Amino acid sequence: MAHFGLQSDWMEYSDLYPLPGDIIEFQRGAGVYHHVGISDGEYGIYHFSNDPKTYAPGIAPEITMKIYKPQARFRHDKLRLVAKGCMMRINNSDDFVKMKTRNISVSGIIQRCEDHVGKGYGTYNVMTNNCEHKATEMRYGSPTSQQIDKVKGFLNSLYTVVGLNIH
Repeated sequence: MAHFGLQSDWMEYSDLYPLPGDIIEFQRGAGVYHHVGISDGEYGIYHFSNDPKTYAPGIAPEITMKIYKPQARFRHDKLRLVAKGCMMRINNSDDFVKMKTRNISVSGIIQRCEDHVGKGYGTYNVMTNNCEHKATEMRYGSPTSQQIDKVKGFLNSLYTVVGLNIH
């Protein structure tokens, strides 16, 4: 079984030992956001991303995605190439909540990933159709994003504070 419930520390590629089915997070944008995928256990990663060939030369991929909105695909790439030298960690912290009522095997997670490789899922959308949504869908059966939930929580709190000041 993958590292059930584990959320490891951030570490270099050479120090990470993921098991099949582990959710892997990659720090991006100075840690402001994370790219997320599923480990194949053999130093490969299943992830939802735009084809790097669609990136405009000399422009950061994140900016290219916002400007050109290329179609994203579920991909299977080498972990080292996706890591791009950034810090990474295993984050299966949702296991206790999301796997309680479901019996999901590692082979089931990997098979679900294999079945989706190469398939397109529309335009990449940070709020509703991102890499974390696809990784959690592959592991747990339903798409969620902790990153987006945190942003929504912050915005709701901000709205409440502003709303209270207005009254």
